[in-house]
Amino acid sequence: MCGVKKIPSKKVEQSLREIIQREREPQLTHEKQAISSRRLQLQNESEEQKQKLQKEFARWAKLIVSLWLIFIAILLVAAAATSFFWQSKIFSDKVLITLLTATTVNVLGMVVIVIKGLFANK
Repeated sequence: MCGVKKIPSKKVEQSLREIIQREREPQLTHEKQAISSRRLQLQNESEEQKQKLQKEFARWAKLIVSLWLIFIAILLVAAAATSFFWQSKIFSDKVLITLLTATTVNVLGMVVIVIKGLFANK
């Protein structure tokens, strides 16, 4: 064996590992970027769905509160009209106070719930 130098097998293995690692680095970087991109895409889709649900809930709450307020207004007008024109009461004072109190609490509660839902901390 003249002129052929024997390289220890551990050095050959180490050199081969380094070559393979260098060749795989671009592929791994691309895979990491793809995973990161997919994660961001999923987060964006989740946020969009959350915003849609929040808007839908806000519309629903607004509708319910509006209908309730219209109903209470009609009751109050009916109570006032019967008291004014026929000098009789269809509701006692306690019932009217209870209706107004419950309406106020419901409206304020719905507003608080919607605002907390729309501006919740993460």
